[in-house]
Amino acid sequence: AQDQIVRSGETYSSVGPGELVAIAASHGWLELACNGGRASDRLGLTWGDPVTIVWSPPSARSTHSN
Repeated sequence: AQDQIVRSGETYSSVGPGELVAIAASHGWLELACNGGRASDRLGLTWGDPVTIVWSPPSARSTHSN
């Protein structure tokens, strides 16, 4: 399996076409989606495949260089 960085958003259009997005869906689920495509195809997943989520707050994602 390959690591993927997925941005969080409120809607599919929170990211550009073809990009992955994590959306807080109904019933408390986290939805991994692809704007204009299928996240399962992009990630090579099928229903029931295990996925590990590592949450990184926006402040920890900063890429400042000294």
